[in-house]
Amino acid sequence: MIGHHRDNITRGHGGPQDPGRLYTPAAVTAELDSLAIRRAEQVMRPVRTPEGERTAIDTLVRAERPA
Repeated sequence: MIGHHRDNITRGHGGPQDPGRLYTPAAVTAELDSLAIRRAEQVMRPVRTPEGERTAIDTLVRAERPA
């Protein structure tokens, strides 16, 4: 799962401005009790704009069903 991080509103570029539509790794992984979390972090993503390069802040979570 990847989506804009809540910090993107104040420190990042673009994306939704409604905190209810944004994520944190902790909030996502809290809903995945039965899965093995392989990666859960905040990542920076470069965004090209007419004004130059900006940075979007995303939440990245990778989870798998246990074997």
